[in-house]
Amino acid sequence: MLTSLRELAKALEPEWTAAKSKNNSEFYSIDCIAEHQFCKDLDVASFPAIRLFQGPEKWSRYRGERKAPAMKAFIKRARRPVVSKLNYQNVTTFHSIDDAVFIAYIPEEGDHEDLLEHFIELATQFHDAHSFGILVDKELDAPRITCYLPNEDEPRVLSKRFNPFRLKQFLFDSTEPAVGQLSIRNEFSLHRTESSLLYIFAETDEERAAFRKQLSGIAKKFSEYITFLTVDPAVYDHMPAQVDLDAKKMPAVAVYNVQLGQVFPFDQSKEITAASIEQFVFDIVEGKIEPSEGIVTLGDDDDHEGGHEEHHDKAHKESKEDKKADEKEDETADQKEGQKEEKDKKHDEL
Repeated sequence: MLTSLRELAKALEPEWTAAKSKNNSEFYSIDCIAEHQFCKDLDVASFPAIRLFQGPEKWSRYRGERKAPAMKAFIKRARRPVVSKLNYQNVTTFHSIDDAVFIAYIPEEGDHEDLLEHFIELATQFHDAHSFGILVDKELDAPRITCYLPNEDEPRVLSKRFNPFRLKQFLFDSTEPAVGQLSIRNEFSLHRTESSLLYIFAETDEERAAFRKQLSGIAKKFSEYITFLTVDPAVYDHMPAQVDLDAKKMPAVAVYNVQLGQVFPFDQSKEITAASIEQFVFDIVEGKIEPSEGIVTLGDDDDHEGGHEEHHDKAHKESKEDKKADEKEDETADQKEGQKEEKDKKHDEL
């Protein structure tokens, strides 16, 4: 952890201490004011920043949530191969090894080199956040990619046309909750979006989890136009004032129109419920609430740069052309399949 005595570092300290416990990795804290040259050599533009070293030359930035469980999970992923080779003895255990696990099931027979190549590329890009494995089996008739999530009884499956865009979209669709969490991993891409952002400020993990559950229904309802996000005000202590909220009165909600630079604070005397937030959104749409001018600035954190959420943002920009091509491919394939079924039906009748 490369840090100084700033407030963000103070907020990180207890999580850092918790991450060190029962962990056989070495943890060090470095004051970048005292060790300026050392931090400069590691390309640290600002701090706190977290680096993982695996040998003297190999290091990587940590861009995940600054909570002990997330940091521990990141270290475990780094110790595993980018893509784990699985068999039926260990695959069931691997299902629950992480918050999101993607497994490519590949038939032993047939040419599946393109799928393997695309899946390995996907894993290389996102292995800092998720876990990936491959199982090759002679009993399989067709390939599939399956996503296992701990809170879902049924896994999600992608079973056809494994082009790079479809694989990325499958990953995003499988792992993005209806109500997200603002973090250094995603804040730059989110603040370049065309959607408005609805911030839910809450001080504890328990509160934020409760709001994610409580507001997931309306978040899905408005997902085409508004992105719902929980925000930790200890990490983003500058943001409440930027959206006209009193930082001393938490929890709180505000909507930020990124394109127009307008903010709409939710009345902090009112209770935050699914019904009250839904009405709040309708009032904004109907022009019943006057906006304030505001620009939400991002933190000056070193670990923003190069985060894979930039790939997410790029993927969505690329998706219009890719999706059209993909849908055309689906339509052609469905037509061929329908023609084949009709032909088979006539053959049976004969």
